[in-house]
Formats: sequence, structure tokens, C-alpha cells
Amino acid sequence: MIIKGKERHFEFNVQSHKEISMLCRDNDIANIGELYKNSLDSVANIIQMAIIMNRGYEDHKAYDDPTYTPEYLTDDDFRFASYQQIRELEQVLNRVMIEGRETEIETEPVKIKSSKNGEQAKE
Repeated sequence: MIIKGKERHFEFNVQSHKEISMLCRDNDIANIGELYKNSLDSVANIIQMAIIMNRGYEDHKAYDDPTYTPEYLTDDDFRFASYQQIRELEQVLNRVMIEGRETEIETEPVKIKSSKNGEQAKE
């Protein structure tokens, strides 16, 4: 997403999950819906989540490439954003959170042997 003329990226990883959880009641991300109760708080919380998930992306990139210098978003980057831009940001963040929750596990197929009496047994 372009913010202040620069392409910005977001990542929902363990680091950002923990920080977003701390915004929620009882530090439980299951209560994230409460962050959207009223419009003023909603905007502030969307901005905080963007900053957190941007930091998650930037820190991950710096971890993978020690020569990379992170460039974090700040509250100031959103001072003059329109409500439409904040709504678009919210949609991006929602997609990133959904993608970050998806888990891909590679497994080996279960080998099945036939027993003498015709039944199949798992190995």
C-alpha cells in the first residue's frame, strides 16, 4: 500500500500478533472486535495496528537481511490521511491478518500396507 508516496508492507507474525493482542481487552486478540466500537477509537486502533504490522514486516526483513535498515511507519505518517484511506488500510490489514493466520504444513503421505487377511494397516 502506498503511504506518503512510498510502498509500505505489513506482516502478521508472532511479533505483531503479540503487540496487537496487547491493544485488546485482557490482552486477548479474540477481543479485537472491541477495538472498532466507536469511529474515533477505530481510526486510532487501525493506525496502531498498521504501525505494528509494518514493524513486523520491517523487522522480519531486517532479520532475513542484516544489511537492511528498517523504515517504520509512525503516527505522523497518518496525520493527514482521509477516512477513505484509513478504510482502505483497514481492508489491507484484514487481508494480512487472514493470510498470517493461515498455516501451511507439509506432511508425508501415510503408507498403507496390506495385511495377509486383506485388511489395510497404517505404517
